[in-house]
Amino acid sequence: MTKLVPVFLLSLINIQFGLSLQACAECECCYNGRNFCDSNTNCIYGCHAGYYGAKCTEQCLDNCKTCVNGNECTECKPGYYTNNCNLQCGKGCLNNTCSLLLGECPCKSTNFIKDKCDACSGGKYGDECNNTCPSNCGSCTSETECSWCKNTAFYGSYCQYRCPVGCDDGGCNKGSGKCTKGCKSGFFGDKCDKCSPGLFGPFCDRNCTNNCFSCLSETSCTECNSGFYGETCANACPSSCNGTCSVSDGQNCNMTDKYRVCATDTGRCIHGCNSVLKYGEYCEKQCSDTCNNKSCDLKTGHCLEGCDNNYYGLFCDNACSTSCISHTRQRRCDGIKGHCLLGCKNGFHGKRCDNICSSLCVNATCSQTTAECLYGCIDGFKGPKCAEVIPDLEGYYTRSTLIGSTIGTFLAGGIVVGIASLITIIIRRRRNIQTKQLDVHGYVNTRGPCGNRSNDNTHESDSPVTYEDLKSRDERLYSQITTSQQISPTATDYVNYSS
Repeated sequence: MTKLVPVFLLSLINIQFGLSLQACAECECCYNGRNFCDSNTNCIYGCHAGYYGAKCTEQCLDNCKTCVNGNECTECKPGYYTNNCNLQCGKGCLNNTCSLLLGECPCKSTNFIKDKCDACSGGKYGDECNNTCPSNCGSCTSETECSWCKNTAFYGSYCQYRCPVGCDDGGCNKGSGKCTKGCKSGFFGDKCDKCSPGLFGPFCDRNCTNNCFSCLSETSCTECNSGFYGETCANACPSSCNGTCSVSDGQNCNMTDKYRVCATDTGRCIHGCNSVLKYGEYCEKQCSDTCNNKSCDLKTGHCLEGCDNNYYGLFCDNACSTSCISHTRQRRCDGIKGHCLLGCKNGFHGKRCDNICSSLCVNATCSQTTAECLYGCIDGFKGPKCAEVIPDLEGYYTRSTLIGSTIGTFLAGGIVVGIASLITIIIRRRRNIQTKQLDVHGYVNTRGPCGNRSNDNTHESDSPVTYEDLKSRDERLYSQITTSQQISPTATDYVNYSS
C-alpha cells in the first residue's frame, strides 16, 4: 500500500489540473487515481486525460483533452473545437471556450458577431473589436484596410475615394475604381471620368468651342481638331506639318488624320513634315542643298543619304579641301570627317591635306602622313623634315652675308663721294673759263693786279686754248676720278657670289 501512494497522488494531480504524462507504463495512466488494472494490465476505469487504449498507453491528438482513439476527440482543450480539435474558437468567445462540434459560444461583448464570436460587428476592428473603421468602410481589418465599401459607391484601400459620377449605376470596383456597369451618356474611359469628345462640365453636358476636340471649359481646350492648336484651338498648324484635314468633318482623311497634326499647346508637328526636304519641330527648316537627294532627318536635320560629292559632315555643310587629289566623278574626301581619299596635292599633308609642306623640302613636296620631305632637302639643310641646318655651312653663310654687306656699304659711300667731287670740279672749271680772257696775241691773259704775267703751269705751252681743249681736258679728269673709285676685280667677284 505504501508504494501505491505516490501513484495515487500523481493521478490526483493529473485529474485536478488536466495534466498528462508524456508516456505511461502499463497501468500508470489508468483513471480513478487508484491505478487499478486487471490481471491483463488493462485499465478498469478508463484513462487519464490525454490517453486512450486498453492499457492507456496511447496519447491523444495535441489539442484533445480526452479521446476515444487517435482521430476522435470527445473533449478539446480550451480554445479549440471539432471532433479532432483542429479549429480555434472565435476570439470573442467568453472564457475562450466553444462547443465541440459547431464552435458556438457566448460573446465577450456586443462588438462581436453572435454565435461563433469570430468577427467584429459592423464598423469595428481590433483584437477586442473595440476600434472603429473609417466612415465609408462596410468592415475593416485596420484603419487603412477595408474589406468592402458601403453601397459600392466608394473605392480605395480604405474606401477613401468616391466612384466617378460617370458610372452608370454609381458603383465601381473597390480596388481599381472601374465602373461595374459601364458609363453614362457623355462619359468615357475605364473609370468613366472623362467627357466624350466635344463635351465638358461636371456632368459632361456642355459643348466645347469650334476646333476643340476636348476641353475643360469654353476657353481652355485640352486637345484640338486636326490642323489646329492653341488654348482655344484658334491657330492653324504650320502648313508643312503632316496631315491634311480635320477629324470632325471626315473629308479626304487618311490614317494620319485620325490623330492631331500638331501639339495643342505649342503647334509642334506631331507626325513629322509633309516633305522630306524639311525638318524641325515645326517643319520650318530646310534640309541642306548638299545632302544627297536633299533629304534629311525630320528631327535633327542630319543628311539621311550622305553628302553630295566634295562635301562632308552630318549636315554636309563642310567642303572637302581643295588640296585633296580629285578625279572626275569620284569623292575627294570621306563624307563623315572630310579625310582626303586619294591623297594630297604636292606641297600639302595631313588627313585633310590642310597643312603646307616645309619650303626647305625639294619641290616643297612631303609625305601626307608624316610630313617628311619626299625628295630630300635644299642646300644647307638636312633631316626627315629638313629642319636641321648643316653645321659646316652655317658659319660660311653667315660670314659671306656680313662681308657682302660691308663691301656694299663701302661701294655705295665711295660712289656718292666721287660724284660729289666731280660735280665740284666741273663747276670750278666752267667758272675759270668764263673769267679768263685772251690777249691780242691769242694768249691767255693771266696778269696779276700789278701788270705782271703769272706762271700758268696748267698747260705745257702758251698755245691758244680752245673750247674743245677745255672740254677734252674735263673729260680726262672725269675719267680719272671714276677710275680711282672702282673696286678690284677680286672684290667684285666676291660680292656677286654673295648676292
